[in-house]
Amino acid sequence: MRTILPIARKFPLNTPLNDQSEWRSLPLEERLKAVWEMALFWAELERERAEREGREAEIATDRLLPVARKRPLDKT
Repeated sequence: MRTILPIARKFPLNTPLNDQSEWRSLPLEERLKAVWEMALFWAELERERAEREGREAEIATDRLLPVARKRPLDKT
């Protein structure tokens, strides 16, 4: 798996960060897509860790799919 590098901050470190207003300004479909991608990322990470340790993963992408189908994302 590739290493995830942090994104450089565009503001001083002593400035409080307000991600909530930026997050709420995004369209719902875009927020759902971001949450879905994050869930897939963590499920894949857990699967790889479990595989290395020789055990079965506690979460799997096939268990996430029925949840995602309840509200399908726009295919744009």
